[in-house]
Amino acid sequence: MWPFAILLIAAGTIHGAEWSYDYETQWPGQCNEGTMQSPINIMSRSALVDRHGLHIRGPLVFRGYNKVNVTAYNDGHTLKWSLVDDAPVPMVYGGPLRGNYSFMQFHLHWLSEHAIDGMKYPMEIHMVHIKTGLTLDEALQRPDGLSVIAILCQVNSGGASDYALGEIERYFPKLAERNSVYPEPAVLDFTRLFSPEPQSFYTYHGSLTTPNCQEVVTWVVMDRPLIISDTQYKQISRVDVGRIDNYRSLQAVDREIYRSLASCASTALPGLLGLLITFLNLSSSLSTVLNESSWPGGFCKVGGKRQSPIDIQSKNVIIDFEKTFIKYGKLKYKGYEAVLLTGINNGHTVQFSTEGDNSMHPTLTGGPLKHDYRLEQLHFHWLSEHAVNGAKFPMEIHFVHVRSDLKVSEALNKRDGLAIVSVFCNVKTELNSEEADTSEELMHHIPLLMKTANRISGVLMDLEKLIPAKDSYYSYLGSLTSPECNEVVVWIIYDKPIHISDDLYRVFGNVGVGRHNYRSLQRLSHHQVFQPPPALVATPLAVQMFSDAVKVIRNLFRNITSFVSRGLHSR
Repeated sequence: MWPFAILLIAAGTIHGAEWSYDYETQWPGQCNEGTMQSPINIMSRSALVDRHGLHIRGPLVFRGYNKVNVTAYNDGHTLKWSLVDDAPVPMVYGGPLRGNYSFMQFHLHWLSEHAIDGMKYPMEIHMVHIKTGLTLDEALQRPDGLSVIAILCQVNSGGASDYALGEIERYFPKLAERNSVYPEPAVLDFTRLFSPEPQSFYTYHGSLTTPNCQEVVTWVVMDRPLIISDTQYKQISRVDVGRIDNYRSLQAVDREIYRSLASCASTALPGLLGLLITFLNLSSSLSTVLNESSWPGGFCKVGGKRQSPIDIQSKNVIIDFEKTFIKYGKLKYKGYEAVLLTGINNGHTVQFSTEGDNSMHPTLTGGPLKHDYRLEQLHFHWLSEHAVNGAKFPMEIHFVHVRSDLKVSEALNKRDGLAIVSVFCNVKTELNSEEADTSEELMHHIPLLMKTANRISGVLMDLEKLIPAKDSYYSYLGSLTSPECNEVVVWIIYDKPIHISDDLYRVFGNVGVGRHNYRSLQRLSHHQVFQPPPALVATPLAVQMFSDAVKVIRNLFRNITSFVSRGLHSR
């Protein structure tokens, strides 16, 4: 129906000219000269709530999206599903749209293109529409010629998380190669791809996010994320689009953004609700992350009682007033402000290992740690391995420590032989000076480790910049997340992310280690997750009284036992 429009919008060639996400500054048209470009960072506090319906005139109305006849293909930049010629056309109207808009195609971006309050999501779906009755040439000359519905996606491990993409996931392996085409059309139910609250959205006037970036788009960005499964996201991440991700950089805002009334409830941000695989080089046999079923070791194949990573559900976390698990006071970091490191791209991740003998290594103790632990290395996972309340982060840093009184080989056989500090990372467009220092610390070194076996030595790094506030974290006994998945780890997972720049995340996206490098979430078994009480919250009186009573009774029985024992011995 609109074959050239489909080619133009989010396609691999524009008027025969190749383009790449690696060279945005060379994009033609309005891409580098326009004033209303997309995508943008939507700041919720700055969005105008349209209480009087002056801009958002009523609800969005969707017609005919439950049965849509489409063809699917990999155009070299994304996966795309386009309407079959002469098929019934779905239509949307209402909300901020002036008139009817006819569906053309939808495609995927990973990482998300838009951000909300500086936070990005793992994926974003774009449903592209043209104003009904217009030709493509006419639509590209009108400021309201196109409308794009953007649906943000969040990765979850729950049982129903595979429903939304259930109809289209069969396409992922078939379209893994660039420029491949699915052999036959199919009828799909697009309503499964909608946000769970389609009337909760932001809207603004912007542009296409691919060349020629024409400023003719009414954007509707739904702020309630669609839930997709961890397995589905992994399949998408294996699709070849020339790089690990396919999103355009955030553009200057400089315009009004409106917010629907339904959006005024709290937005589920990945960074607040809990939005790089732990290949430790401690095992002699490391396997590819994409084929976990072939990993060696009984724990990896069959599963143990305390496998990692897990989805941490905050409602099930034990606040450790009793000091049952977190019994050694505050975490104490020593020597992290100036650490001598060697960096290497080991084919699985970028890793920085501590140089010098063990006495020179930074140490960690306190919190759930009875012993001192020496830092051996840190490395990165993208997407995050752990999840919080089903949500994942763009990146996760692992600081791997070994018990100071043990060799590595001994630590791999001790229940608490290792301590891994986990720090989530979120992508943010505008960093404060402290956050900018964090990104700059890594930007000095990561570009030198882009290919497997690249190595640099003599790196002096302030690792304190990579660790958030040290009093708020989760902790549990778990396992390594790489073969042989030994259950020897005390995990310390900070619940507040640090922020890194979009530029830094893009650098990681080009690191030559394949696709995303994280292990799938593991089923819960003997896991108990603890959290220290807030620093300013005293132990509740009832808890303290109960604890004191238990201690009195315990001491009483100990004294009685001792008395009886002495009496028996005296006879």
